[in-house]
Amino acid sequence: MIKLFVAGDFHVPDRAPDIKPWILDLIKEEKPDYFLITGDLTDGSVLKYFPKDRTYVVQGNVDQNNYPLLIELKFGPYDMVLTHSHKVMPRGDKEQLAAIANVLRANVLIYGHTHKRKIEEYKGVLLLNPGTAAGAVSGALTPNPSSVMILEIGPPMKVKLYTEGKLEKEYIY
Repeated sequence: MIKLFVAGDFHVPDRAPDIKPWILDLIKEEKPDYFLITGDLTDGSVLKYFPKDRTYVVQGNVDQNNYPLLIELKFGPYDMVLTHSHKVMPRGDKEQLAAIANVLRANVLIYGHTHKRKIEEYKGVLLLNPGTAAGAVSGALTPNPSSVMILEIGPPMKVKLYTEGKLEKEYIY
């Protein structure tokens, strides 16, 4: 089994001083094989917590460093797309997100930007948004809890959503 840590929208140091301690504890406990970051790290300082050779990062709209806009990945039977999705308007539009996945022949699309955690199947694509690791407010200035995901790649794939350090939801795909 392969374990993936999925997080984004850290917003360090503009909206949060550093990564949340519960996230570091979860990483120690789960021991992920790979780290998928959906962008908006801001200054990139949080990357010190992730192994460089096993971490994939995409460009967010507030990132000060340059990362790819999109990364295609394959883990087991799952073809994945990792993106921040800040070019998708309106934010989090599932029709556009599924279309991106379909064009790239992916069955999983992992995105950020909305700060809203989401696990949803739409038109044959599993859409995953880990929410905001920082617990940062969204573009609409609504508060959001700190959240991340752990994906256990089988098959099947188990998606575990952690919010404020507690397992909120498990989903089998």
